Amino acid sequence: MFELGAVQVVLASVAIFVGALVQGAVGFGSALIAAPLLALIDTRFVPGPIVVAIFVLTVLIALRERASLDLTGVTWAIVGRIPGTALGLLMLLAMPAQHLALLFAAMVLLGVVLVASGLHLRPTRITLACAGLLSGVMGTVASIGGPPIALLYHHKDGPTLRGTLSSYFTFSTTITIAALFWAGQLDAMRMGLAIILLPGTLLGFLA
Repeated sequence: MFELGAVQVVLASVAIFVGALVQGAVGFGSALIAAPLLALIDTRFVPGPIVVAIFVLTVLIALRERASLDLTGVTWAIVGRIPGTALGLLMLLAMPAQHLALLFAAMVLLGVVLVASGLHLRPTRITLACAGLLSGVMGTVASIGGPPIALLYHHKDGPTLRGTLSSYFTFSTTITIAALFWAGQLDAMRMGLAIILLPGTLLGFLA
């Protein structure tokens, strides 16, 4: 059904393990690391299956760091995430199949640029909503929605960063999963691929 070899399964598990390990330590980064690698292994791993795996990871981290989350910040980021998800979904459905790889690559590069930019922005209502909007587009198209929100919280202490981002990701990935399912981008086959990623995700979190 999946037409995956043992080597592909192992490589995919290693990729998501490393991504989960990084996100468990710093609060974000699993998709930024794992999504490009998974796309090289098999394009069907993105965006749906990795979003499901990241959802499980963020729930675990959010529970671990629940005492340190910025609930107001999460709320305003989600306000922006909802229209951002809709926009990203429209891009996925409207873009010709042969151009989706270019769109995915553009979102990956944008995520890298945001992380490496060193910008210092305060988490206000406006910046959080705008970051949520951009996060929604990037998260739906390429499974990489963390950098815009992380940019606003990277100066916070570790527990606040991890707790806030993970709580936001838990809600935002729920929205993305629902949107992908509604659009037929998360069928039984892709859910099966998500299950393949779960052992590596859990091991990365534990590590």
